[in-house]
Amino acid sequence: MVPISGGAVVLRVPIRRCALAERMIAQISQTEAGREVARKLTITASTFAQAENPPDAEQERVRIEAELIRVAFGPDLEAIHPGECTIQRCQESCTPSYKLLLGHFGCEEAARQETGRGCLGAGEPER
Repeated sequence: MVPISGGAVVLRVPIRRCALAERMIAQISQTEAGREVARKLTITASTFAQAENPPDAEQERVRIEAELIRVAFGPDLEAIHPGECTIQRCQESCTPSYKLLLGHFGCEEAARQETGRGCLGAGEPER
């Protein structure tokens, strides 16, 4: 909530981090198609300035890993913020979406390893 004269406005910005979404971005960024999607789902501290020579795939992968990745959307492509980031959403929506998206981008092994146990502290954190 941001107080303003005459009332308050609810800002819907990604103020919570989502480890699952961040792992998803790191995994799908291993392919060119995945990097294209990752760029649309993240808010980063900096971007490459317009240059005569665009970065190659390896430079782009390193940039995504090196920058502070702030994912704007969970794996279910809904906003990341406290009011909606619940254990139920994580287990019923985000985890299945994570597995589906990773499978789509060829990361089947990482998708198989995800159990949803780490959702907002539900059970033991995954390793």
